[in-house]
Amino acid sequence: MNKDENLSAEKEEQQLAELLRSGLDALERTVSITEPDSAAFAARLEEQRRMLRKRFVGDLLLFLAAACSLLGVMGLMLFKMPMLFMVLYGAGFLLPAILAYKEKEKERVREG
Repeated sequence: MNKDENLSAEKEEQQLAELLRSGLDALERTVSITEPDSAAFAARLEEQRRMLRKRFVGDLLLFLAAACSLLGVMGLMLFKMPMLFMVLYGAGFLLPAILAYKEKEKERVREG
């Protein structure tokens, strides 16, 4: 019995494989495969590269403008209102440290 079952299973597998092969062959005959034009691909890549470079330059200029403005305001504050400068400088240093410590405590409580 076991031999007969193995033979019938192998025969079914062979029939299935043949059916799949014939179906794939028919698909290959009906569907035409065309390679994309490499020049169009290169042009599209170059366009994306140009757009990324343009965006990068814009972001860099915005960052530089914001940094210069912040440094200018802080410089003016240092000479005109030194006490306020010290308070803001201290808060800018301590606040992130306190927030990082609290976040680390939350993580430890979640793990514990």
